[in-house]
Amino acid sequence: MNFKTQGQELPTTNYVNKYINALTIVEATLTTEATKSAVKGTPALKLNFTTDPVEGLTDESGNPTGQTAEHYFYITDATFEGKTINGRFYPGVRENLMMIADALGVREQFDNVGNTANNIDEYLQGVASILKGKARFKFGGEEVAGKDGKPNWNKAVLAKYGFVEPITVTPEASKLKISPKDLKSLPTTDETVTSSVDATSLY
Repeated sequence: MNFKTQGQELPTTNYVNKYINALTIVEATLTTEATKSAVKGTPALKLNFTTDPVEGLTDESGNPTGQTAEHYFYITDATFEGKTINGRFYPGVRENLMMIADALGVREQFDNVGNTANNIDEYLQGVASILKGKARFKFGGEEVAGKDGKPNWNKAVLAKYGFVEPITVTPEASKLKISPKDLKSLPTTDETVTSSVDATSLY
C-alpha cells in the first residue's frame, strides 16, 4: 500500500460515454422498428438514435462509432391521439410521430401509411419503414436509482415537448431549448440518494 502523494498527479480518464447524455441536444440518425412490449405485448415503435462518430468511441471491431439512445412509443387507445385538457392540447403518439416525420422530410409517405393501413400491425410496419433519417433531437432525462450503493443517474429519453427539428435549421436558429422540466426525478425521501451522473454505462 503506497501512501506517498508528493509529486503525484491524478490519473486522467479517457472514458467516453457510449450513450447519448440526458439533457442534451444532438444531431442523430434515426431508425425505427415495429415491436411489442415484453410483458403485455402492447404494440410499440422503437426509435434508435445514433450520432455521428465521436472521438474516442469505437465499436467492438475498433471502428469509430457514435453515441446511441433508444425510445419507445407504446400504442394504445389512451396514448395514440392527443387530448385537450383545460384548453391546452397535449400531443399523443400520433402527433409526436407527425413532428418527427415533418423534421425528417417524410411527411407525405408517413401520411400515406395512415391512409392505407388496415390494422395496427400494418401501421407500425409502414411507419417503421419510412420513419428514418437525420434530424436534431432534444433528449430529456429520467432519474434512475443507483444499485449496490452507486449514485443515481439520468437516462436519456426523448423530451416530451419541442423535441425535434430539421438539420436544415442552423444551431444558431434552433428553437430547441433544455429546461429543468425535461428531467423526471425520482421521489425523494430521507433515505433516497439524490446525486446523479450521466454515465449510464456504469451499470
